Amino acid sequence: MDLKFSKIVSQEKRKAEMLLYGLIGQEINGSYFAQELSYLTKNYEEVCIRVNSDGGLVTDGFGILAVMLASPARIVVHIDGVAASMAAVVVAGADEVLMNDFALLMIHSPYFVDDKDEKVTTLSAKDKVVLTNLTNSMVQLLTKRGLTDEEARKMMKQDTWFNAEQALEAKLVDRIVETGRKMELAAMAPKRLVATILKEHTNTDNIEMKKVISTLKLPEVADEAAVVAAIEQLQAAPAKVDLLVGKLLAVGRSLGTVTDQNEASMKKLAATDVQLFVDLFPVDAKAPEGPAAVAAADQVRLSEVLASFKGGGAPVQTDSDRFAEMEKKGPQALAAWKASNAAEYNKCFKAFWGEEPK
Repeated sequence: MDLKFSKIVSQEKRKAEMLLYGLIGQEINGSYFAQELSYLTKNYEEVCIRVNSDGGLVTDGFGILAVMLASPARIVVHIDGVAASMAAVVVAGADEVLMNDFALLMIHSPYFVDDKDEKVTTLSAKDKVVLTNLTNSMVQLLTKRGLTDEEARKMMKQDTWFNAEQALEAKLVDRIVETGRKMELAAMAPKRLVATILKEHTNTDNIEMKKVISTLKLPEVADEAAVVAAIEQLQAAPAKVDLLVGKLLAVGRSLGTVTDQNEASMKKLAATDVQLFVDLFPVDAKAPEGPAAVAAADQVRLSEVLASFKGGGAPVQTDSDRFAEMEKKGPQALAAWKASNAAEYNKCFKAFWGEEPK
């Protein structure tokens, strides 16, 4: 069969993966998706359906759901971005549900829409029976996940949104997947989150570049040249430290600070605490004339390098650095900072993430 929505994850372990990215019934042809899923469930032991969808047509969604419920294979659903409306119903039919820590889930009762995609409020008796049956089917699915009938119906009376923690508490998912991107994506509006995850899926190079930019603590808009420069600076750092240590040892020998007896200890100190090692030498230290003296040109460079370690030459902490430092202390520390000094928090947040906090 021509596989349109899936890929084979492991032939050996007989695992396959499908992408339900887009509106069901529009970007996702429900009939074709169901056929492909049926084929995979007969040939693989486990099928993972990765979801990022605003929802879609009930008829297409229930076609996919029917195959899931009849599947001889184990069905795992992974909510990559958003699982809303009909997409959330598909989620409820899985054997196991995983949810990214920044993802969103929304459930509500089914309804008909007109040609303008607006909710139809005037229904015939037949239409009302159809919606009642669909609602009952969805409630039955939710109760299989451990909810009571009353809890499920209460959630479905209106658009009920859940973040990952809320969905786990409500028994709608089984496990939260830590991504390291919660601060970046959790505050996004659902439609923007859907678009962001979809864009990243269609541009894998962009995903890797964003990871590199984030690791290097560069602005989100940093280009390739900035990334290369930052990497070269990191690579050069150890060499600069080694050069500094070597020059200081030479100066120390000239001044008598470093001897044959203590040189090994000095090198060990430099390897374990270079700042303490540097503090043993004054910035204006100069070697006397003679064979052991350091060349004049090296003396100038030595003073420049020393200045980066001492006397006010220490790196200045940027707003981005401050936010990164606070983020390591956890959500409570960030919340306390925001409450006590919102202006400073907002400024540092923007410097770190490249956009205003939501």
